[in-house]
Amino acid sequence: MIVAVFTLIFMRQLSENANEENFFNYYNKLLNSSNPNDQMLGYNLLGKYEGILGSLSPRLESEEYDERKINNARIFFHYERHNYFLEPNEILQKSNSIKDIPTIIFHNRLDFCCPVYQAWDLKQILPNARLEIIADYGHGSKKQFDFMKKEVNKFLASFSFNK
Repeated sequence: MIVAVFTLIFMRQLSENANEENFFNYYNKLLNSSNPNDQMLGYNLLGKYEGILGSLSPRLESEEYDERKINNARIFFHYERHNYFLEPNEILQKSNSIKDIPTIIFHNRLDFCCPVYQAWDLKQILPNARLEIIADYGHGSKKQFDFMKKEVNKFLASFSFNK
């Protein structure tokens, strides 16, 4: 419910400010503006929307100007607006070439951009993969990264590299 409500608020705010520009052009203009206020407007609009989509307790307040955060947002959005330079289903289509390599697939249950079925489909192609669905840490949270680090360390410890 909160996602639907916030999406409607976000889309209204976007349509009121975008002046008939499409979403990608509008954000690109804001994030790459020479005006720090425009940069932060873009960062806060995008950050709030991303935050509500992937968090158990999203922070909705605006943040202060931070050049590092602006640069990170520019990089993220550059890949996002170009579909991460991937063709549709390219990862699934090319995954067979690594099917014999032990793999961990982490997926956040709250990642609405990449539905969980996509991780499941990848797991079906990679028989040596272990699928970890992260249920309750939120997208991009410190708890999520700590969990992933712990799991990767256990995964790597299961191999003997001195053979």
